[in-house]
Amino acid sequence: MEDFLTLGHNDLTSKHIWTNRFIMWLQSPILRANWSYLSKNYSEDTRDLIDDLIIESDKLIKLRATKGKLSNDDYDSISINYHISVRQEKKWTY
Repeated sequence: MEDFLTLGHNDLTSKHIWTNRFIMWLQSPILRANWSYLSKNYSEDTRDLIDDLIIESDKLIKLRATKGKLSNDDYDSISINYHISVRQEKKWTY
């Protein structure tokens, strides 16, 4: 996620595809249990993104509990309208 925020301008994969992947990963009980310790290793904008996407992934966890299985449409219902602001592209001069 940190890399995506930095390189997102150059990534040909749509932000919505990445958002789907992120909210899949953020449903992990292991990641959630350890995020408060791990978060200190990441930039503030990455921490904010992950904290926000954990809230979004909570919706899918609840939906899975009622439906039993999630579909691509379930993920898309969040990611299509979710906006990720990638970092400003830096112009390097040597």
